[in-house]
Amino acid sequence: IDHDPLEDYCLSLIINDATLLDTIQTQETSHEMDENSPMPMRSYLHVEYFRKIENREILAYWTRLCQKEDNNSPSIDEGLREHWDRLVSSPSTPSSSQEQLLALRDCLRRLEERYLKDLKREEELRLSGLTPEEYKMQQHTILEVNERLRHIFTG
Repeated sequence: IDHDPLEDYCLSLIINDATLLDTIQTQETSHEMDENSPMPMRSYLHVEYFRKIENREILAYWTRLCQKEDNNSPSIDEGLREHWDRLVSSPSTPSSSQEQLLALRDCLRRLEERYLKDLKREEELRLSGLTPEEYKMQQHTILEVNERLRHIFTG
């Protein structure tokens, strides 16, 4: 399996401490929200931010584990078992909870940034053949992605 160090590190952080995302979300929402405030961090963890299909599947599995409503723990696909075990036993996670929070914040920001830059590249290709009317219909989406990127670089 070809690995993505950023995705693997992010998954390793949340797998090894399921409370990190909730802690970040609590900290984010405890500040008074205004139009300039960032969205809560939990909203930044989207499966589409992960390029590797096996990491998307690991994230889906981890989410099912965290949301299990009965005592039956979901099973992981045998093809992913080795990757899961490697993420769980990752020695590279920071030791203090504050360092883990900072590391996860950075990972989430970098994953979103990479995803948005990929969207901008796709957008460039898609928009190059549009008529002015078609382009005008796409402006809201273009501006939304641009605003999110601006927030990443300035906030």
